[in-house]
This record gives sequence, C-alpha cells and structure tokens, in this order.
Amino acid sequence: IKMNDGNNKEYKVSGGVGLIASRINIEGPIVKDKGSFMISARRTYADLFLKLSKDSNLNKSILYFYDINAKANYQLTSKDKLFFSAYLGKDDLGFLNLFGIIWGNTTATLRYNHIFSSKLFSNTSLIYSNYNYNINVTQTGNAVTDVSKIKDFSLKEDLQYYAASTHKINAGFDLTKHIFAPGVFNTSQNSSFNSLTLANKYSLDLSAYLSDEWNVSDKIKLDYGLRLSSFLLTGPGSFYTYDVNGNPIDTATYSSAKIAKVYANLQPRFAATYHLNDWSSLKFSYARNVQYLHLLSNSTGSNPTDLWIPSSNNVKPELSDQVSAGYYRNSNDNKYEFSGEI
Repeated sequence: IKMNDGNNKEYKVSGGVGLIASRINIEGPIVKDKGSFMISARRTYADLFLKLSKDSNLNKSILYFYDINAKANYQLTSKDKLFFSAYLGKDDLGFLNLFGIIWGNTTATLRYNHIFSSKLFSNTSLIYSNYNYNINVTQTGNAVTDVSKIKDFSLKEDLQYYAASTHKINAGFDLTKHIFAPGVFNTSQNSSFNSLTLANKYSLDLSAYLSDEWNVSDKIKLDYGLRLSSFLLTGPGSFYTYDVNGNPIDTATYSSAKIAKVYANLQPRFAATYHLNDWSSLKFSYARNVQYLHLLSNSTGSNPTDLWIPSSNNVKPELSDQVSAGYYRNSNDNKYEFSGEI
C-alpha cells in the first residue's frame, strides 16, 4: 500500500458528504517542486443523529469512528529524500453510562531514501505503532474497566541493487521492540470484583534477509531468498514453566533487558514462473513462515477482548510451510483470466 504523496505544485482541497460519514482531503507543496504534504480525514456522525432522538436511551449514547491519514515528503538533495507518514483511527461505541468500548490504532513512520548510484538505493525507516482498546461496563453497582494495548518501535533498512538487467537483489534487516500490556482491570470501590493488572511483556524481533529476482530467459523467471529471524523474550518480569496439566512448576525472574528465551528460524522462499507462450504460464512456489506473536480469542463474548501475546518458554512460535503449483491463462487480449492451483 502506497499513500499519495500530495501535489507539489499547487494547493488542492477535495471532499464529500455522505449519509453516515464525510471526508476531506488537503494537499499542496511544502516548497514548490521540492516537497509536498497530504492530509485526509473521515468521520461518521451517527452520534449526532442519535441526539435528535426523543428516546433518552438513544440521545445519550455514542456511536462514531474517525480516521486521519497524513504524509509529507521533501527532496533534500538530488539523491536524498525524506518521508513522514502517519495514521490515527478510533472507534467509539457507548450505551448510556452502562457500556462503552473504544479501540483504535496510531502509527507513524519516518523514512529516509538515498540513491547511492543508478544501481543501488536504500530506504531507512523508523516506525512507531500503538494498538489499544478500552472497555467499561457498569451493572448493578459493579463498574469494571478493561484496557489492553501493544506498542511497537521499529528500525528497518532495505536495500535494492540492480546487479544486471536480469538480476534485482533485495537485502536488509529490521529490529522491532514490542511492549505488551495484556490487561489492566480496574473496578469501583463498591464492586464485587477485584482489580487486576497483568504484567507487561517485552520482546525483540531481529531479522535479516537476502533475495534475488532473476530473469533467466524470456520464458523463465526465478525469485528466491532467505530470511533469518530471531525472537528474544526479555525482562523485566517473572516467567513460569508449567506441567502438562497447566500447573506452575518453576519460576525465573529477569531484570530489565535480560534475555529470558531466544528463538531463531531460517525462512527460505522460492518462486518460479515458466511462460509457455504469450498468454499462459506455469508457476511454482515454496515459502516457510514463522509467527512469534499469538492471538488469544474470546469466543464466548462479542467484545473485541482478543489478546496478543508473545512466544515464551511455554508458547512456541507458529511455523508453516506452503507449497503451491498452478496453471495461468489469459485470453481475448487479457479480458479474461483463468487459473488453477494446487
């Protein structure tokens, strides 16, 4: 997904008004022909219509979402360019003072693009993201609030090298620090429930990769590569080991930044395309994927109370190996496409 850079020659404003939401887009030059910006926003206003209702259960309720996208770029030199992009979104649903839920995402990226030569260029990115939700319920004197969130801080370096007209090499690394706040449950003084705070969890993702896109001939194209990924579970915190029945049998406590568990995996990728003629081809691919974060879903409730947790000394990474082969055919000047895959 690539966001619009914005108009670097003149200012423009566009937008639209709908039955349930309106939107606006503003773009223009920061310095003409050297930099530009774009800001786009959208909001629903179902909550404003609710206020028109004579039903007190409705006119005091909340129902809306909004999202904001922004991007800016600036040409530092003929070989250096700086980009900044951000997203902010929130959903808010509330029924009187009995029930409320707010959830959303915030992300921001600062990217530096440098051209070393006509064959080599790089992208260096600093990335921040924050996902969170907040649920509050009040029933028969019990007021309960549940908060959960994940913060990520990332550094990425991506290089592209055009070794020859038939070879495009991609290489890079990334480092991500995860901060998990699985759950903070706050209750009122008169509540029959107890407050509870689940301990924060911390981890680091480290990976490096190398791949090559090789046009062997007019008929054959290969895309192959290897990624080395590692996952480090770190302190501070106490880490438990359980038996087969789920009972804790051992506890280890680690201070801040101390490594409690390490996982490492090689992830090879390979894809081949063979053009039988101008309108049909055969394709084959293999890929290994590793996932170090796990989603715990609450299937008994309709609230988005799903929790993301990292791999640990108990929860192993998820691995998948996928192999596929298929036949692809276009006809009638690419008006129709057919494919069959295994």
